Amino acid sequence: MTRSARLLLVLTIMSGCSAEQHGVEEDDYDWRSQTGYSSAMLYRLREISELQSSESERGKPVDTRVWATVLRQTVWEFNVESANMCAKGLYTKQSCLPALDPPWLTEAQDTSPTEKELGRRADWVNAHVQRLWDGVCEDFKVSHPKPEDYMGYCSIE
Repeated sequence: MTRSARLLLVLTIMSGCSAEQHGVEEDDYDWRSQTGYSSAMLYRLREISELQSSESERGKPVDTRVWATVLRQTVWEFNVESANMCAKGLYTKQSCLPALDPPWLTEAQDTSPTEKELGRRADWVNAHVQRLWDGVCEDFKVSHPKPEDYMGYCSIE
């Protein structure tokens, strides 16, 4: 389940990378930085909740239906973010590719794939998200070469 949370974080942060490339103004930076703190805090809250619930449910089998649903939602969100960037003419080499359409994207909600299969799916989704992330951030670094300009958007540490 933490892989899914990481993918959602990447998509959330990736939306910050899609900022206009005309120049980072101080006011804009402050606003985005404040929004980034909220996103990071919400991510941490989800992480803490996940940790608490997993500790209380230790020994119980993983609900593969929930994991499968989160992976499908992640693919849909990735497709929306990528399409939005493409429509704005941003990072077209990475964002204007065909939408992700794995065979399991439209499977029924009650489908319960194996944990091994879900791990394979998560790795596949992560590879696609990472490819877009890397491309967008590399392009962003070219237009904003100062580390203080791009690190707030393109660093996950």
